[in-house]
Amino acid sequence: MRNALNYERPKKIISTYQVDSSFHLDDQDDVNVFIGSENSRGFFGWAVPSGEITRIGVGVDHVTAIKYFRNINKKFNRSQILGINAGPIPINYLKKTYGNRSLLLGDAAGIVKPLSGGGIYTGIISAKNAYAAIDQSFQANDFSEKRLKNYQKLWKHEIGRELYIDSKIQRYFSRISTNDTMLNKIYETIDTEDIIRRINSLGDIDYPAKVVFSILMRKPKLIKYFLFGG
Repeated sequence: MRNALNYERPKKIISTYQVDSSFHLDDQDDVNVFIGSENSRGFFGWAVPSGEITRIGVGVDHVTAIKYFRNINKKFNRSQILGINAGPIPINYLKKTYGNRSLLLGDAAGIVKPLSGGGIYTGIISAKNAYAAIDQSFQANDFSEKRLKNYQKLWKHEIGRELYIDSKIQRYFSRISTNDTMLNKIYETIDTEDIIRRINSLGDIDYPAKVVFSILMRKPKLIKYFLFGG
């Protein structure tokens, strides 16, 4: 549909591979996240508890996901695979999400959380603002590109800044995602009671940038990793 309407292709797309596994996680409240050179490239792997099954998967950038999935799946004793899901996730929004008599929403427009690949919350925001823009077009009986441009102004006003900052953080993480030494240094820096407490108190799955900035304020040593790579 995006191609048919002559919209550009998102600049960054993460390839994902996920299975429903028969493995049962005793802890049903926490998600397991896997980073490092063996587990992913440019993104991360995960194991999400879901009752009697576990959803195990990985996202990667510019490489094949299956190799990294196999490394992660080994941690779960090669349990039986009950189902497979795979597909691309665009994690950078398009410069233009509107056109003559058309709007792009959610994943189609790359309006997705860059750090997690999640699209439900951002999809709801884009749908809400698309409704507002379309309603305005009906009121004016004008569905031109110029009129529908307001859609992009609306969703960017609500979440554009967060997505922009998160994309910068994700770009940095992507560069060091296979540098195990660097990742260990960062972990050692933030693995303190104060930082863990702050993450738990400020943590917001939909607006993670404020947590990152708060950590940088308390651990300025991390800034050199962002600026100079170590």
